[in-house]
Amino acid sequence: MPQYKVSLEATANQLDTQAANTFAKGQAAKEQGDAYVLNTVFLATVLFLTAISENFKWNRVRAVILAVALVMLLFGIYHLIIYPII
Repeated sequence: MPQYKVSLEATANQLDTQAANTFAKGQAAKEQGDAYVLNTVFLATVLFLTAISENFKWNRVRAVILAVALVMLLFGIYHLIIYPII
């Protein structure tokens, strides 16, 4: 019947659009939070590598481990700079 119209269809469509927008914002916030957690893991790894490098007696091994830690530190700092502040 073409004359039959659902009384709350417009409200339902509006609420559906609002729910989709809120969900998209939540997904973006989740991805941003995951990026911050990954950066935290990188920086914690830097601390671990720096601490473990003291256990090696050979200076070359220490230098390699500290070089890897330095690269990871620069990577972490770079991402801290480019990430938006929440």
